[in-house]
Amino acid sequence: MSNKACVSKRRRKRGSVSMWVVIALCVIALVLIVYNVIMSNYWYVISYIIGIVLGVSYILVCLNELYSTWIAADGKDFTMQCWDNCFFPHQTLSGIKFFGELLPAKNIRLRVPIIEIKQIIIGTKTVIKRNTDDEAFLDAVALYENTKYNSNQKMLERMDILYISTVDGDSVFMNVTDFDAKSVMRLMRGVEKVNPEIDIKLSGKQYRSYGGAQA
Repeated sequence: MSNKACVSKRRRKRGSVSMWVVIALCVIALVLIVYNVIMSNYWYVISYIIGIVLGVSYILVCLNELYSTWIAADGKDFTMQCWDNCFFPHQTLSGIKFFGELLPAKNIRLRVPIIEIKQIIIGTKTVIKRNTDDEAFLDAVALYENTKYNSNQKMLERMDILYISTVDGDSVFMNVTDFDAKSVMRLMRGVEKVNPEIDIKLSGKQYRSYGGAQA
């Protein structure tokens, strides 16, 4: 039977409130556009259109953040649905700039056979760096650490990252910030039953009740 974990209901509820506020503002802006077209106030029309575009962008990115990612495991595979840039719900692969933060990132699905997993770590990028010297992971985080356009650096410092390495030396990783901790721990226990040799380290106060090691 498959175990699955995703963003917690509490976080989704908070995010949904923000989205509904923005939706309401966009509706008001539409009404004001109609009014200002009638009154021939075209400069106001342009400003309201820009506001609606920004509002819709915010809503799409929020939906991508709250509902599009998850992790799951069955008796055979560990599956991750994540963003193609690994860390952020907005598009940043083409360049870490303001406009890149207005577009939702693409979703990809990765599958790793549980029997081939060597190590699983959940923690900040600092925690993962302390526990591995994987060049693929170091290069991925360096993209956001070493650029003057890096508006996401503080987010990267705080986020919880799931890191998986295999016996072949490959690795995959994704942002699991605000995932439901109980579901994550239940999933990890299920993975351990399939492959007891996996080195699992969980970092953070939300995972203190987990019976495995702490990163």
